[in-house]
Amino acid sequence: MIQFNQKQIRIGALVLSVMIVMIGYYFYTVLQNTKEDTIEISGENVIEKEEPEEIENQIIVHIAGEVKNPGIIKTTEGARIADIIRESRRIK
Repeated sequence: MIQFNQKQIRIGALVLSVMIVMIGYYFYTVLQNTKEDTIEISGENVIEKEEPEEIENQIIVHIAGEVKNPGIIKTTEGARIADIIRESRRIK
């Protein structure tokens, strides 16, 4: 069996403590960044109940990665990516 002296035990405990703190901080930041907002882009007329035809033309875009405002955006068919990103910046 390997015998450790007091100095080796203290250094090992310190290294283990630092590793535990770093892993905890990593998971804490990952959990904080998983919050996503849903942004709905609509025209001038707001319709409370969507018609089945509009649901068929609806597109849901998920913006993720290193962006300022990640989240899910609902838009209509034919919308451009640049317009969706511009709208997500305006809403936040």
